[in-house]
Amino acid sequence: MRALTLSSCSPPPGHPPSPLIACCTRSAAWRAHSPFAILEIGFKTPSILLAAIDAFIHADEGPRHLDHVAIEAEPPTKQALTDALTQSGLQAHPVAAALLAHWPPTGKGLHRIRLPLPGGDADARRAWFTLAIGPAQAMLPQLAAAFDAFCLDAGPGAPLTPEAARALARPMASLARPGALLWASGQPASVLAEFTARGFTPRESGPDQPPAGSAALLISTRTQARKPVDRPATATAPRHAVVVGAGLAGCACAAVLADRGWRVTVLDSADGLEGAGGGQPVVADHPHFSPDDNLLARLSHHALRLAAPWRPARRPLGRLQLAITEVERVAQVTLCARAGIDPALARVVDAVEASALSGIALPWGGLWMPGCDAVDPAELCHRWLTGSAAIEWRPRTFVAALHRAHERWHLLDGAGETLACAPVVILANAHGAAGLARLDWPGLQRLRGHSSRLRSVDLHELRCILGGPAYACPLPGGQTLVGSGFDDGGAPDPEVNAVDRNLRRLKSMLRHAATDADISDWIAASSSGGIGWRLSTPDRLPIIGALPDEAQVRAHQQRLSANDRLPLPRQPGLYGHCALGARGLLWSTLGAEVLGAAIDGGASPLPADLLRAIDPSRFLRQRLRRGQPI
Repeated sequence: MRALTLSSCSPPPGHPPSPLIACCTRSAAWRAHSPFAILEIGFKTPSILLAAIDAFIHADEGPRHLDHVAIEAEPPTKQALTDALTQSGLQAHPVAAALLAHWPPTGKGLHRIRLPLPGGDADARRAWFTLAIGPAQAMLPQLAAAFDAFCLDAGPGAPLTPEAARALARPMASLARPGALLWASGQPASVLAEFTARGFTPRESGPDQPPAGSAALLISTRTQARKPVDRPATATAPRHAVVVGAGLAGCACAAVLADRGWRVTVLDSADGLEGAGGGQPVVADHPHFSPDDNLLARLSHHALRLAAPWRPARRPLGRLQLAITEVERVAQVTLCARAGIDPALARVVDAVEASALSGIALPWGGLWMPGCDAVDPAELCHRWLTGSAAIEWRPRTFVAALHRAHERWHLLDGAGETLACAPVVILANAHGAAGLARLDWPGLQRLRGHSSRLRSVDLHELRCILGGPAYACPLPGGQTLVGSGFDDGGAPDPEVNAVDRNLRRLKSMLRHAATDADISDWIAASSSGGIGWRLSTPDRLPIIGALPDEAQVRAHQQRLSANDRLPLPRQPGLYGHCALGARGLLWSTLGAEVLGAAIDGGASPLPADLLRAIDPSRFLRQRLRRGQPI
């Protein structure tokens, strides 16, 4: 690779260079071969992003991964971005096409794009761009990351006021890694003073000093970043992780970590992957949408976006959530209007379009979700496990206990012998995770799900997922999977009326009325689709993140109860990805991407409030707040 100079990481001639990126490449953090994160306040053109990508691509000694995050209240539209790239002569840049292809709508929140790098993925170096849409003061606390560089370029005639700088300085300083660079081009001395008061010191000399005559460069003197989400420091040498459980969650975690350059060992007690996805022939996306854009809805939106790169390379089936009453139809229309949902995620269709999309005659319209899909879970898990030589899958291996010694986790069999040893362990074994981690998660439910295989001319041409009181999904050979009823998994026998109930509900979705004779015909044409097991939390949200140390919380309960802002003790290097309920496909890659960032280092794909919502320690937090014993 060629040596990096200021011009080599700059846009084409005629476009202003990026002194910040040149300074970054001369910093010790850039050469440390660890993830490097840049935060840009304001994003009207992609010049700084593309300069960072160029530097990353051409560096002889550079970071392992690059995270570029930009906050912008009013980002350019896709057309405006296209025009800006063309006018700057950057339309042929290696990542320009991907940036345009995945450019998000102007909806608020975090939007993450994985940027392809020239030369393929062989070296496991990765680059991501995250656009945080919203006011900077509101978005900064939502960033779960620690940054090595900040860009506060005022642009021509648009400096910050001291009041605005004061609002930004504190949260930016809390996100700064030791020695982080702050480029403050065009900012007056009164603005720079606000940042120096928060721990940034003007840098007057050194290898990362900008050229003479450039704007001020400041450097953070903080000893560490205050991460917005409590996360333990994870030992990452060697970069080896063990995943317990070869279901959708565990296999997704293995694929994501291997993609980041980790060696991964997957242990599972089963003989094969047939039990993945609860043993169902296919599993489908079951997203949630709400007019108030609540936590579950926002998680669903993020999950659908994050899943796309990890799914089969084909057009998704799509999901049609039928509105079989006028009340439901009005609710769907209101939902799309109030929540401002991107049509690429969901839009309302009438009965005519619903019939065309589904391939069968329907008396109702509904909510069309084109990005949803259904896949064979065993096949998907096999693809994830065999997609990298860095993944070792060991079936018929039961983990009976965990023991930590010398900054490593030892996974033990029933006789106390070590099965594997690594600094990082992910428990993705559903019902067994709490026992291995010595955690008491109150209110967890073990549910049993029932599905049926149906062969009927009514559904022979179905080509999408149907949702409503029941759900239906096309299977190969003209069959349809119908589900899904749930009952208490602690009961000795499945509910005998589950099949009848599922079929009757589906019939009501296809016709205005269904007779007993209709149902009898369907029952005669159906067979069992399998019985699957689901682990569900009281709040119906998954458990994803660093696992708490319950013994330490108990020992310090009085102090932790008195101050809700104190971080809860964690078990270093131990993570959970479980309790996915009926949304195993939807949450699997979401959780894997979240844990990949947490373990490997880098900006989280989720905002801080959603990370707190799925945090495994939330149950302990609730008990502490209520004064309940741990």
